[in-house]
Amino acid sequence: MTNTVKPAFIQAFDQFVDQKDPDDFAAVVLDNASMRRSKAFERKILE
Repeated sequence: MTNTVKPAFIQAFDQFVDQKDPDDFAAVVLDNASMRRSKAFERKILE
């Protein structure tokens, strides 16, 4: 398995953030899968 992030995975998080009420608390728990340790995903977290 390669260490790449599928655009759909990042899009799903973008959609979640766009739809979430800014006044509501939300926590996203991720496992240690290689997809979520990729550079593309880490850059997205920093946005």
